[in-house]
Amino acid sequence: MNAPLDEKYLYADGQPILSLAEFQRYAYGLPEEVAAPPALARWAAGGDMDPAELLRCFEGEAKEAAASSDSSLEVVRTAIERLQSMLPE
Repeated sequence: MNAPLDEKYLYADGQPILSLAEFQRYAYGLPEEVAAPPALARWAAGGDMDPAELLRCFEGEAKEAAASSDSSLEVVRTAIERLQSMLPE
């Protein structure tokens, strides 16, 4: 039996960053004409992503794409916080 989406995670360097439910909330909150950035699409498809690359994406393209969606921006902020805690200052 499959685990619910809030119990499955997307990882960077072996650390959970977003649950699939959080990622889904981000993607569904985007305006219809806006697609998730390519880096996030690769990550969601199981691609191995460097935390620093993901952080740049969330601080840039992902945040810009989510600008009109409060729920998507909330997910972006969560991902940024989790990624920043992994990286040296």
